[in-house]
Amino acid sequence: AAKPGKLPVVPNGEVASEEAMYSAQNQTKEYVASIESYLDCRSRSINTFKRDMLASKAFRAANTYNAELRAYRAKQNLIASS
Repeated sequence: AAKPGKLPVVPNGEVASEEAMYSAQNQTKEYVASIESYLDCRSRSINTFKRDMLASKAFRAANTYNAELRAYRAKQNLIASS
């Protein structure tokens, strides 16, 4: 597996469009999957520090997206209740 690329850019959920959030979701899923694939392929040859660092990057990417998704949904709920 190829080495994972850069962290995906996640838009601000308070102002992002539905399309931007959907794109960020796909990019985040692809990023996390690329790290999982890389770690699966290199499980025997990668040192513990690097494995933990990559796992942390995947976790951070998912958490960042999820935080912005919550903000996006909160904005949508405000609009719907207006």
